[in-house]
Amino acid sequence: MADRDIGKPYTEERYGNIITRRFRADVPIGDLIWHKDDHNRKIKVVRGNGWQFQFDNELPQDLQEGEIVLVPRETYHRLLRGYTDLILEITETR
Repeated sequence: MADRDIGKPYTEERYGNIITRRFRADVPIGDLIWHKDDHNRKIKVVRGNGWQFQFDNELPQDLQEGEIVLVPRETYHRLLRGYTDLILEITETR
């Protein structure tokens, strides 16, 4: 079962330290905010078209299916909305 936290622009399922997260193609752009996480994350793009990922002080990069993005803890980043739903597999480490 997918959980949607109030105020979060995604639904997710958790299995241990692995999170499967889905962003809908119609998520309001203003909901995709700059943020930082408490853990290191390895983010694998499972599915999605037209989405971009951006680190603070860097240009956005296109996300491709199968691509892995490493996000160090306490590093500001955000997603930019694409054309289809986006599904990510996130692995957290300390």
